[in-house]
Parts: sequence; structure tokens; C-alpha cells
Amino acid sequence: MSVKKRIPFFWIFLVFLGFGPFDVIHSFGGSGMGPSARSMEPDQAIGQLFFVEINPGTTPRDLEEIKKRALSGEIRGVIFVDIPVSKVKETIPFFRKKEIQPGLFCGIDFSRGFPDSLFGAHPVPSPASLGCVSDERLVKAVGYEIGLRMGSLGLDFIILPRLSQFEGSGNFKNYIGSEASDIAGVLSNLSSGISLSKVLPVIDFDFLGVAYSPRTESLFNSGYTLQALEDLFGSNRFLAVGNLGESAILRDELGFEGLVMNRAFNEKVRQVFSEKNLSAEYLFDKGISLFRFSKPPKKEYKTLRKIIEKNRLDEDFYSKTNAILNIGFYSNRHSSIDSHELAEISGYGLGELLEECRKSALVTLDPRHLLPIIDLEESRIGLLEIRDRDQAAASIREQVGRYQKISWLGIETGSSVDSMDFRTIEKWINGFSKRDYLIIDYSGGAAGQKAVDHISGIGSKLGLKQVHVYNGVIPQGARNQTFIFCPDRGEDVNRAVAEIIFGGGFSTGRMAFSSSRMGVPSGSGFFLHKIDRIGQGLPQELSMDQNILFRIDDVLEEALTDSATPGGQVMVVKGGNIIYENSFGKHDYEDEKPVMEENIYDIASVTKVAGTLQAVMKLYEWGVLDLDAKASEYLPELRGTNKEDLIVRDVLVHQAGLKPYIPFWAHIMKREDQADFFYCQHKGNWFSVPVTDSLYTMASIHDSLWNWTIDSELLEEEEEGGYKYRYSDLSFYILLEIAERLLNQPIEHFLEQNQWDPIGISRMSYNPLQRFDKAEIIPTEVDHYFRNQRIQGTVHDQGAALLGGVGGHAGLFSNSLELAKLFQMNMNSGNYGARKYFRDGIVELFTSQDREKNRRGLGWDKPNPFGEGPTSELCSYNTFGHSGFTGTMAWADPDFDLVYVFLSNRTFPDASNRKLIDQNIRTRIQDLIYDSIFKEELEEASRLEGPLHEMLYSPEIKDE
Repeated sequence: MSVKKRIPFFWIFLVFLGFGPFDVIHSFGGSGMGPSARSMEPDQAIGQLFFVEINPGTTPRDLEEIKKRALSGEIRGVIFVDIPVSKVKETIPFFRKKEIQPGLFCGIDFSRGFPDSLFGAHPVPSPASLGCVSDERLVKAVGYEIGLRMGSLGLDFIILPRLSQFEGSGNFKNYIGSEASDIAGVLSNLSSGISLSKVLPVIDFDFLGVAYSPRTESLFNSGYTLQALEDLFGSNRFLAVGNLGESAILRDELGFEGLVMNRAFNEKVRQVFSEKNLSAEYLFDKGISLFRFSKPPKKEYKTLRKIIEKNRLDEDFYSKTNAILNIGFYSNRHSSIDSHELAEISGYGLGELLEECRKSALVTLDPRHLLPIIDLEESRIGLLEIRDRDQAAASIREQVGRYQKISWLGIETGSSVDSMDFRTIEKWINGFSKRDYLIIDYSGGAAGQKAVDHISGIGSKLGLKQVHVYNGVIPQGARNQTFIFCPDRGEDVNRAVAEIIFGGGFSTGRMAFSSSRMGVPSGSGFFLHKIDRIGQGLPQELSMDQNILFRIDDVLEEALTDSATPGGQVMVVKGGNIIYENSFGKHDYEDEKPVMEENIYDIASVTKVAGTLQAVMKLYEWGVLDLDAKASEYLPELRGTNKEDLIVRDVLVHQAGLKPYIPFWAHIMKREDQADFFYCQHKGNWFSVPVTDSLYTMASIHDSLWNWTIDSELLEEEEEGGYKYRYSDLSFYILLEIAERLLNQPIEHFLEQNQWDPIGISRMSYNPLQRFDKAEIIPTEVDHYFRNQRIQGTVHDQGAALLGGVGGHAGLFSNSLELAKLFQMNMNSGNYGARKYFRDGIVELFTSQDREKNRRGLGWDKPNPFGEGPTSELCSYNTFGHSGFTGTMAWADPDFDLVYVFLSNRTFPDASNRKLIDQNIRTRIQDLIYDSIFKEELEEASRLEGPLHEMLYSPEIKDE
């Protein structure tokens, strides 16, 4: 099959999107054709064919020689090879001097892939990742970003990763793919982006490293089709780089009439130059236009000069040389980089773009339909990470743990599989059952392959559901497995892998590699949709201004500087994606331990809605709780008391006439002998209820507190139709009693079984010291008035502490992620992770404003439609949530699909510290979140159905 097609020579160098043939000179900034080769001295004219490398082997003497020839005009350009970008930046200014005429044409060689340090701390997608990305816009955007950065250094061209095929062996990472047409498409998109940056992309052909033969003929016919070549040459207009055989193929077989530079113009071609004059003619006959040297050329000048003097290559030489001179007008046309330029094309910032590209390259094959994992409470999850001792791959352990509690085992294979402790591995695996999942994360190596085969065999016998994660390798037998292929690894990719496994994100990559050994065809890949679990996202993908969100950091810094809190956690979830997450500050003012995302906080009164109210809503859904019934119908001991006629609905909206709270602890501590009667520093049969981890009270204390609650007086202020709104902790003392009586089990057991386990909430708990190390829990206060100790790991609220840590109004501990999951479920009308936790309409009923002059929903707090309230004035009326005394807050706004969580320990070491409240830190952050949605058009907020509308009067109190 012939693929000959002549491509107009001078159009090779037109800018992407194209100019007419008469526009090319002016588009390069020249006025006319520039200097003619015929007007030059012979050595200068010859030098226009020569490019010299600056590489790690370039000596100071070589560099001086290169500079000398640049000043004399005896070389056309320099190519930086395997030189750090910082070194390029340091060296290139010399070659940009005006004294160098005609201007030097400078480039950089990335034919073997882009170096990891290209963008500093931001890892660059490998060629393999670019090959597996299905969204060609991302590849173009990466090319544009690379072009911008290289252009800003003063470089004129970039030699792209080689157009070579993976044939079933070697490192995936160094190849774009297996199919030639796919490779050509990736390079076409990459070069399109580079061209937009006004830097010239150059293709490096590698037709399997051999001259044209029947072997390569089948390659061209099957892969390098005429259409693919038109994409590369006809549209994007490249120079080309190849060896002697490939250069001839480009010209004779593929009809390329452009400039060709020899890739390996070192000892092999130097030898050709030394074999008399005809050898140089031979080079031109083979299609070479530009000669590249690893060291400054010397003898080669003499060889070509003799040929020119004999007029053997006169016409061809001068036409090529004049064409080469014209590309010089592309030089020194680089403007400074505008940080927003890339965003205008791709919508991403630099780091986000590169991260998105690496994540989008993940390929999922799921013939067994195991993904995403849905039934978290019914399945244990084991993670086995297999690493060769000499290999490094980032662990997915932490990211998988964000979705579900896991059992983990890590092993090193070393040089031999025989050295592995298979007894330990088998014992670990045998702890699982048929309904469980086994995730095997494997990074290559012969011993590792044997280990995977052995362990997979054991898992298959047990009937485990196996998910394999392969890092840059695909072992034999992968065809029938459920696996995720990772061309690159890093924390960003780990997060994406976990999202794919649990449905928190998409999987869109397609396999760029194939071989008979792997049994996985090129182009394969499952498109997995995100389910309604929280994943990771970018603000710009959700129409939010990231620059405004960055200002949250300033507010947090203010809080730390002013000692409003020692530290905390902030999380913002939009559209089911985390778009801002920050663990800031320290555990306390003296401890140097930084707050981490796994640390858990006492969420105080947020317990009301995250704990007790979840049970109350479920009881209502089941039909066993009537909101308009008297509480005494469920609590007979209320009959005959002043609370006999309390209506459940009134209790929920804090209009039952109950006191705000009763200081039970102070009541007990009135007399020293009473204190000794109620408390003991040692746990025993009588003193069995922990108040702290070193103070215990009697089990009967619950009955005492409950009787004191029943006997408490009601408020005097009454109006027609009932009591006024007055926030009360006692409401949730009563609601917890109702819930546990109807559930017939402790509330913590109910929540764990019905919400926490199936949702994948593993770091939310009452009495966290029973499950977590004390060092993981943030302290709340140094108590000098009741418990006389540092409060850490036991509930701060004194009433909840006397109840053994489980109160209707307080007692829950959580980190920001777990609380966000719970609020996301409620905001989704009870749906999360493809499961339904509440019937349609239940959450909406409880989160709606229930009374005309009371902002509250049924248990939930709400924005104040009458003026200053607990939320930003920009949120919608449908927002619901709660705040907590320790400095916590969580809100969900279904109109904006938005969840906001703020956790802190503002009460440490002194609960009287009100700076967090007085400086309005939490609500100011919420303001910024909405500002980022509205951007500069805040007038849009006035059209929202929210509390910004009618500011009628301020509330009496701001509840915690």
C-alpha cells in the first residue's frame, strides 16, 4: 500500500490553525526572507545545517566552542538534552544575544519523555498516561502548558516523545501506546497545544529503529495511515527527527518534503562523513536536512565545503539552507506567561491540569462487574500491597481508608518469591469470607508476579471478590480480572483509584497498550460513572472561583494568629465533590503536633442532628413515632408531671417551654460529701460509668439526671397557642429517651448498624477512646471547675459526660469528612452510595421551617429569615444544619448542592474564649464559599430565595 503524498514544503512551518504561504514570513516576525545562504560566507552557510547538543557530557571547553560558533554564525541552533530546566534557564540567555546573527534556533529534546522536574513540584504525565487519556482536550492543554513554559525560557522548538510502538515488553511508561494511529493522534493533540503557545513541535520518528522493510511495511499499512500522517504533517506542520533509514521512509514512502533532523547524529554518522565526499551526498539522498551533533562539529564543515565548492549539491543545499534560515524568524517572539492563559483553554490551573490528566489516564476493566463497591456494611475489605524491594509506589491505603475501614497487609517480594512469608499472608487472607473484597496493589517484578498468582489463587478458592491495581504493568492473565491500570502513581492518582473502587469518581481511560501476553486489547476500558458518594473535584468544574476559596486560608490564619482556636478542619463539598479541605493549626497551643485529616473533634451540639435526630427521623418514617402525639405516650413517667402534655413536634422546634439547660454537674458538686458519693477516680462495680478516662460515676446517675429533668420547671413566658421559641438542650434529653425506648437499643448501636457502617463512616463515634488512640483525638478544655483535668477523648459537655458520654444533645466525635458524608446523605434526600436511608420526603419534612416565627425545622437549625442568624446571609432558605459549643458547625444547602463543615476546639484551654464567635470566623468562611459561587455578581444573590431578602429583626440569641 502506497502512502505517498507530497506536502508543500514551506507550509511545514506555519503556525497551528494555518497561514497562507505569503503570511508565513510575517507571522514569524520577519520582514522578507531574511539573510540568503548565497550571501553568507561558506562556513556560515554550512553552519545553518548544524545543530549542536548541550548535554550532560558537554564540557566547559565544548560549551565555549559552541558559544564561539554561535557568535560567528556557524551553527544554526542548540538542543538541550537531559539538562535540568533550571540549567537551561541559566545557559540560554547567551544564545539570545542580539550579536548572534542570524538568530539561533534553540530547542529541547523530550524524545524520551518529559522529565519529572519539568514543572517543579507538579509531576508531568508520562507518555503512557497521555496515551491512555480519552479526552483529547486534556492532552492539548498539557501541550499548551509545556509550550508556554519552554517558550518563556527562550526555546523555539520542542522534540516530542518518540513516535514508537510498545510491542509487549519493556516499561509502559516510556511509550504512548501500541497502535500507531493512536500514537499519532496523541502526538497530534500534544503538538496542537504546543503550536498554540507559539513554540514549534517536532516529531521524533522511531519506526522500530530499523530501515524500511517488510516488517515495517505492515506497520505503516496497519497503523501509520495516510490520515494519521495528514494529522501530523498536513495540519500541524512539523519538523521531523529520525535515523537514516527512517528519514528515507519519511521522504520516499510517506511523501514528506519537510526538514528532517537526524536523531543519532553522533559516531555512526560521523563515520559516514569521514568516508569521502560522496557520503555526505548519501546523507542528503537519505532525506537528512539538518545535522545534529553531540559535540561541536569540525571535520564535517570541511567535508560539506568541498561538496559545495564542486557544486554537486548546490541547488539542493541552498534551497534547504534558505528554508532553515526562515525558521529562525520564529525565535525571540516569546511574551511573559499569563497565569490565566491556560485556564482560558482548559479551565484548569497548572497543577490541577497535570493532576487531572494523570487521573484521567486510569483504565478500568471490570468483566465481573464488581465496581463500584456498594454494600460496605456487608463486606470486609482487605488491601494487600505487593512491592519489589527496589520499587517505589505510593500507597493507596490512606485513600481507600477514607471510604471504608480496611484490613491492610504490605509485603516486599525481594529478589525471590521463595523468601516470602506465605504463612502470614495465607493466615491473613483466610480471615476473609466469600462476601468480602480483596484489593491487590502490584507494582511489577517477576517475584511479585508469582506472589500475585499465588495469592489470587487462594482468594479464588475462598470466593473473594478481587480487584487488582497495576502500576505501569499488566501481568499475564489480566484479561478476566477486574483491574485498574495506573500508568503513573502519586497521591493524586491514589485518590482517583480509591474513588473508582468506591464510586466517588469517574473512570474514563482507555487502554493504550496490548500484547498477546496480556490478553487485553488496545482501546479497551470501562466507563464507570460516579455514584452519590463524596469524591474529589475542582472548583472550576463546579462553577466556583478558586481564587475566592483561597481566601479561606486568610481567615483561618487570622483565627490562629488571634488564638481564636488552636486549630481545626474545614471541608467544602459541592456537587458531591470535595473542592476545599484544610486541616489547620495544632492540637493545642503548646503541642507542636499538627492537625491531620484523620483527627477527630468533639462536635458538641451538632450531635443533636447528626445523632439523635437521625433516629427520630427513621422512627417517624417507620410510623412508630407520631410528631403530634404527646411525649408522655412514649414516656409514661411524664404523666402526672408538668411535662405530661408536651407535644413531640414542639420539643423538636424548641417551643415546649423547656429550660435551656440544667447544670447537673454543679447540682451534684454543691457539697463535698455529695461529690464523694457520686464520683470515684477508680472504676469499680459501683462506679462503672466513665465521666473522663480517670473519673467514674455510678450507673444510677442516669436515673438521677432523668428525674431532675422531669422535675424541672417550665418557662413562664407563654403566649396564645403555646410557648415561644427557646433553644433547649433538655429537648434532646427527652428525644433521646423516646428514641431509645422505641428502638429498644442504645442509639450508638442503631446509628452504627443503620448509617455509619453502610455509608462507610468509620471515624464517627460516641466515647471515642473505646475505638481510637487518645493522640488521635483533639482536646477540648482544661477543666478546673468540675473534672479538674485536661478533657481529651471524653465529651466536653458536662451533662453528656455524666450520662457516660452518650447524650441526646452532645457526645459525638467526628472528623470533617465523616460528618460531610452524613450531611451529604441527608441533603441527597436520604440517598448515599446507591443506597436509600430515608424515604423520599422525610428529610425535606424535618428540614423545613415548621413555625412562622421560629426559624427552626424539626430538630434542624435553619437560616434566620428575619435577620442575623447562624449562617451566611447568602445561603438559601432550604439550608439546614447546626452549630456546636466547642467551635463546630455543619450546614447543607440543597439549592446549591453544598455541604460545609467547620470543626475546631475553640474551648481549649478555656471555654470562655469567644474569639471564634466574636470574629464570626465560621460564618465569614461560609460567606466566601458563596462568594466563590456568585463570583463578582453578588446581585444574583438578591434573586435567590434566601435570608438575604427580608431582614426584619435580629434574634434574641445565637444558639450553639
